[in-house]
Amino acid sequence: MKIDFHIHSKNSSDSFMSVDGIVRTAKKRGLDGVAIVDHNNLPDVKKKYKDFMVIKGEEVLTRGGEIIALGIEKKIPKFKSIKRTVELIKKQGGTIVIPHPFAFWRKGVFLGFKKIKSPFVFEAINGMAYFPFENYMASKYAQDHKMPVCAGSDAHRYKDIGNAYTVLPDATSIDDVLRNLLAGKGVPVGNKGSNWVNIHVLLKSMTRPIINPFFKRFSQTE
Repeated sequence: MKIDFHIHSKNSSDSFMSVDGIVRTAKKRGLDGVAIVDHNNLPDVKKKYKDFMVIKGEEVLTRGGEIIALGIEKKIPKFKSIKRTVELIKKQGGTIVIPHPFAFWRKGVFLGFKKIKSPFVFEAINGMAYFPFENYMASKYAQDHKMPVCAGSDAHRYKDIGNAYTVLPDATSIDDVLRNLLAGKGVPVGNKGSNWVNIHVLLKSMTRPIINPFFKRFSQTE
């Protein structure tokens, strides 16, 4: 099965995508599931989708960079230490993913992940990487240290969904998917998109309170 493990919905300050729109687009792209991981927030997932898996999560900003928590139900507060954030994720039975680890200019944890004693997954391919070497370094480090890996588009726009995804053995439950991911059965696929994507997302984030309706129309093409 193919799952994009890094997508942002309108519950993130820099995205206007609805959960239903994300699911429709992901299905069109041939995906079997998505993980919606909003910035310091949880996605508004109110239903189950037929023959499609939606994993709730949060991309939490810690004092040492961002960490993704998959499979949680309660929002985790930002600006905690990496250690405390990991404790709160594990308390909910969540799965830890380290996104864009070597992009410290994008709030990546850089080498802070070495402080984490609990099992975690390395994002080997991030679809919004600024530079190609970010994904190369992440993939190489994970390979050299035999770490479980995943890939995600980091999509904030419909057109970017599925640019990067993870191939996993077929599973019928979210728990099974996350177990397979932690067990190292994920194969990352894809690469970085255009640098224009990063500029577009930054502009949306900065101007959302002022010209929300304009960017909403511009961004909701599925």
